[in-house]
Amino acid sequence: MVIMSTSGLRGVSPRDLSPLLVVKATRAYVRALDVRNVVVARDTRPTSQLLAKAVIAALLYEGCRVKDLGICPTPVAFFAVRRLGCDGGIVITGSHNSVEWNAVKFASPKGTFLDAESISSVYRLITEVEFTDNEVQATGSYARADIMEDYLTHVLSHVDVHLIAKRSFRVLLEPGCGTASTIAYEMLKRVGCKVIPLNSYPAVLSRDYEPSKRSLHYAELTLQRLGLDIGMAYDADGDRLVLIDRKHGILRPDYTLALVVEDYVEVHGRATIVVNCATSRLLEHIAKELKCDVVYAPVGEVNVLNEMERVGSPIGGEGSSAGVIVRDVNPTRDGLLASVMILEKLARDDISLDEWVESKPLFYSFHDKIPLPKNNDLNLMVARVLESIDESFKVERIDGVKLCFEDGSWILIRKSRTEPVLRVMGESKDLKRLYLLRSVVLEALGALHAHNPSA
Repeated sequence: MVIMSTSGLRGVSPRDLSPLLVVKATRAYVRALDVRNVVVARDTRPTSQLLAKAVIAALLYEGCRVKDLGICPTPVAFFAVRRLGCDGGIVITGSHNSVEWNAVKFASPKGTFLDAESISSVYRLITEVEFTDNEVQATGSYARADIMEDYLTHVLSHVDVHLIAKRSFRVLLEPGCGTASTIAYEMLKRVGCKVIPLNSYPAVLSRDYEPSKRSLHYAELTLQRLGLDIGMAYDADGDRLVLIDRKHGILRPDYTLALVVEDYVEVHGRATIVVNCATSRLLEHIAKELKCDVVYAPVGEVNVLNEMERVGSPIGGEGSSAGVIVRDVNPTRDGLLASVMILEKLARDDISLDEWVESKPLFYSFHDKIPLPKNNDLNLMVARVLESIDESFKVERIDGVKLCFEDGSWILIRKSRTEPVLRVMGESKDLKRLYLLRSVVLEALGALHAHNPSA
């Protein structure tokens, strides 16, 4: 099965997302959008080099000029599209998906994901057109490109490097052998950090691709044993950042966005903040303290960015997946940029990450994944949930169905756009209440199992 979504073409590779399909998708991208100058990048998973070669071959066959970045984080590759004056970009990365999955992500000339109309035109050609060899008019050109120095200069020009350096943060760096291995160490050294690298070399990832409590337990123990100030862990393509502190261990993804929002507003002043509808109420609490408005968007980077552009928001992201977007710096989720902005925030306030966490209200949460049933009828499943809850609530349908209760607790049920699963998540300030809500919902869905909520 291949999933076509706004974030690209995704599937188990090479079984479903095969080199032949990738060649066809690449040619469709070129034809649909008249792309001629293209950045290509990839992550470190086993099939990425094979698929990147298929992309490059197809681009050359279509007469394109290729700038090959090699192993490179997605936010850096999207930055390269703009900096190198290209028409677009293609990144081979399965991001947070497990090792057998991979994806082809297409970029616009602005260094963002394609809008709905553009990606639909690409998918239409993939499904409707048979490409033939005799259509080729000219052979393209190929060159390696290195954009890392330009990216570092650009990002570090937007933070107070000297302020951060004065703190001499001791940082555990854990990119899991993913693409952030190519740049994060150098970036942190340039802002005066003492960096302890763990799995910080580009290779097949040494843990689950999604940084989480399960995959980062050893990093948490290492940080606590060495008494370091902060831990920073990234996913396969560097667009997500999860934090670790000495007292609380691995923090919820929402803390990443919350810290960056505080840093941005303290430096630039009040702003409208756009987040996806799966983001913690912690962001509402912080926005209220900062006298800022919060606008909710459907889950997905494209959806959040579109809403940011619509309301003129400079800062936003997806708290549920530790994704941060600072539109004027790099209009895509950027875990590397988030790293230095968080250090700037802690340095300015002269506090530790532990102390910052202690100053915020505690929200408990759960995130479950349920295999989609054969009938795939979300409305029928939600109807069973609604019938099982014996109290008042408000229903929001920004993305899937979100049940909002009077005490601020909420449950969200939505189909994933990156995996064939139903995502069920929730949040409450009361742990016992969250256990109860979760049990009722999962039982109604026929999927009660043993994962526990967490703070």
